[in-house]
Amino acid sequence: MSRDLLYRDPISDAYSLDDIKWQRECPEIAWDETTVNKYLYYIASGATSDVLDVSVMNPNPLNIWTSDKYEASDTVRGGWDVNKDHLVHPNVKFVRVQFRRPGIGEWISAWDDSKASADVTCGHSTSGCGLSWNLTKQYFMNGLRDGSWEIRAKIFCSGGASTAPMSVFGSTTKENLNLVVDVTSPKPIALSVMDKLFVVEYTEPVICPQLKTDEEIYQVTRIEDCDGNTTKEVIDWTTILLQYSFRCIEDKINAWTMQLPSDLDNQGKYQIIVGKNSTSGLTDVGGNVVAKMTFDVDFCSASATVAVVSSSLNSINAVAAKSAAAVGNSKRSRRNKTDTQNERVKGKNAASSELGVVKDEIATSNLFTFAPSTLLAGILATTVVSATIAFTIARRISHPIVTSIDGDSPYEDKKPLLESTIPEQPAYGSVI
Repeated sequence: MSRDLLYRDPISDAYSLDDIKWQRECPEIAWDETTVNKYLYYIASGATSDVLDVSVMNPNPLNIWTSDKYEASDTVRGGWDVNKDHLVHPNVKFVRVQFRRPGIGEWISAWDDSKASADVTCGHSTSGCGLSWNLTKQYFMNGLRDGSWEIRAKIFCSGGASTAPMSVFGSTTKENLNLVVDVTSPKPIALSVMDKLFVVEYTEPVICPQLKTDEEIYQVTRIEDCDGNTTKEVIDWTTILLQYSFRCIEDKINAWTMQLPSDLDNQGKYQIIVGKNSTSGLTDVGGNVVAKMTFDVDFCSASATVAVVSSSLNSINAVAAKSAAAVGNSKRSRRNKTDTQNERVKGKNAASSELGVVKDEIATSNLFTFAPSTLLAGILATTVVSATIAFTIARRISHPIVTSIDGDSPYEDKKPLLESTIPEQPAYGSVI
């Protein structure tokens, strides 16, 4: 082997690198204490303010991201402008407050009053920079964005190398705020009665109001007796507080319940009003008030019946009435059809009893009467059987007794004429 090949130069490539320098990380950002205490878990509704006053701050005073640096000057000492604060990051572009659905979708920047992406910067980041975020202007309070949202703050930096880590280009808050938007009031969807218990189901959990002696939230009035005579006996509020029971359930169903006294003396038709003026006192977790409800209950019959008077429940009552009518019509239709079939069977039986003698005579005459087609089929079948027997006898005559060559006992071909024997086939492979 040649010495030149043994001691050749190593395979290499030359690449020109840029100036090697330190990459300064983007400053940190965090929520201030007031914002965390108020908006860490916040519900925005029609009963609350539509403006969120959030504040962000810089937790690291050695790497500042605000515009509190001084104006540039012509005096530079040691590579630093003497009129600037060297703790201020020179490449901070802007600070954003952003939101999205929890863990889903892209982050959307919050708007300012001009409906542009708000830049949350101020003169001193260590003390906090605030933003008054109007949810109405960003279409949160129109009912189309009800639900859960998460909010973060992010700072954007520029000027870093393409191979630099993400910490050079930006940083976000370590803890996100949780926002729930609820501007829709609960709607009743079902009403049921069992004995003296009334249950009204809603589209979402409802909160029962605190009962007070000076505020009549529920009204109970006896409007008719069992004879149909009109009366007006108003149950006083003290009796309702002591003898009536009210509960709000949100375990398996979202419902409001009212339990009447089990020993109700005066039977009749009662009108129950839930609410005072135009509101019922029932609210959801966001403070949205449930509409006022009115319904009539008849305790005269064995099973209590309810007639809903409130417009919010009329659709449910109408659907129930249509379903009951459809069931009644179906039952009547089946009953009429059954009656018609029974009448037809009875008519046939009566006619059969009147014509019993005639039927017996007809049956007797039919015993010895054959149709032409039946007679022809019988003749053909007899002919085929006779031909088969003759052919079998002729075949046996044509096969004489055969004697074997060695003089042993004779062999006679006694195999049936129509027997089909399957020849043995050699077996291939193994038998399991």
